[in-house]
This record gives sequence, structure tokens and C-alpha cells, in this order.
Amino acid sequence: MQTIHVTLQDPQLEQAMQQFISQYHENIENLVIKALRFYMKEMEQPLNIQKLDPLQYSQPPSIPFHAISNDDIKAFQEIENTAIFAKKLRQQAWRNE
Repeated sequence: MQTIHVTLQDPQLEQAMQQFISQYHENIENLVIKALRFYMKEMEQPLNIQKLDPLQYSQPPSIPFHAISNDDIKAFQEIENTAIFAKKLRQQAWRNE
């Protein structure tokens, strides 16, 4: 048998524990022991997650795919040198402009 000392440095956790203790008329030692037992049992149980077959749940796209030509893209057409553009963006971001 081991003796464990716990120091609570979180005032909200301490207040919540005090409310729980007063509500259920439980002493702090029994509360901590019950919590430890609960979490130890939870950690012993392996996760039972069933593997799914991707072929069973996959489906082909229902919307036909149309390739977009570069002529359709209107954004950033005025940018000729992306390195210079990115450098200016970074400078403006740091200056909060």
C-alpha cells in the first residue's frame, strides 16, 4: 500500500471537488480512490473499433468532373512574379498594414 499526497493548484478543480464532496457526503480520500479505480479500469480495456472495408463504403462521384482551364481563373492575373508578391505580403502583414 502506498500513500499519495496530492496538491491541487487549480482553484476551479478544488472548488468543483469541494462541491462534489458536500453534495454526495463523500470524503476526499474515497473520491480520489474511486476516480483512480475508474480510470484504471478504462485504461485496461482495449478500444474495440471495428475496421471498415473502404470498398463497401466508397462510391464513384455523382457529379461529373470538368477540368478548369487557366483562362477561367480571374484571381491574381496581375501577379507576374509570385516571389516578389509573397515578399510584399509578408512585409505588409508584419507592419499590420
